Amino acid sequence: MRTVVIVFLTAALAMAFENHEAKEDAAALQVDGFFGLPGQLDSVSGDVPFSRAYGYSFFPIMKVAEKDLVGSAEFSIMPRTFQSQGSDLNGPILQSYGLGLGYQAFHTPGQEGFAYGMVGINGDMRDLGPENIYGDLSYTHQFNVSKRLMIGGGIDFHFYFGDYFPYPVILLDWRIADHTKVKIDFDTGELKQFLTDCLSVSLGAQYDIFHYGFGRREGYVQETIDGMLRLEYRISENVYGRVSAKKPVWGGEKVWTRTGTGLDGSGNEGGSIRMQIAYGI
Repeated sequence: MRTVVIVFLTAALAMAFENHEAKEDAAALQVDGFFGLPGQLDSVSGDVPFSRAYGYSFFPIMKVAEKDLVGSAEFSIMPRTFQSQGSDLNGPILQSYGLGLGYQAFHTPGQEGFAYGMVGINGDMRDLGPENIYGDLSYTHQFNVSKRLMIGGGIDFHFYFGDYFPYPVILLDWRIADHTKVKIDFDTGELKQFLTDCLSVSLGAQYDIFHYGFGRREGYVQETIDGMLRLEYRISENVYGRVSAKKPVWGGEKVWTRTGTGLDGSGNEGGSIRMQIAYGI
């Protein structure tokens, strides 16, 4: 009898709420706060906390051959000045702005294919050149195996500083239990547990890359893989708030000077807090 009661209560708890989450984000605004960096690349000495704001949106444009053509826009702002041999390399505020187009190239009840291209400029906007142009070109294809499982993949070509870098894309959305799922989506892999119908916690890893050209063959890149702990809360029907604590486990930051010298920065030191609000569909 006791075993039956325990089983019944467990089943009741499992059915007590329905998971609410967005299939994908249509728009988001986030702020990253970094801390514990030694500051050897900056114009000031000692630990250098800094922040970076980033936002993006996708929006419908029209139907082409009965498939969706969408546009996108993104921006980032980072107040930070870098230094080499006693001279500042850039102005006080680094910025980036990009526009893109995406096309639903393939769509059936069991499959979807999506092609996407984007181009933008970045830097301090004082001395624009080829190093300030960046872009992205990708194609992904996903298979909806069942209501609990989606798998897919693709290729993503990212170009900046006059060179391009191919990245494989893995897509996975697998609900392994009623309130637990494993998800891999471009730059993030996570194990996600729903605590209530509106609240979830995730443990995983996230790939991040940000870069800004200074002109004159100079520029900055921050490329890391971070361990991540994230809380997500559904504020309203389509609005989500997320807070992530992140710690680099690979990569770091680097500044290139006009002589071709690469100045290494923080490595795996420090950490960051990401606060994000998103509109999901």
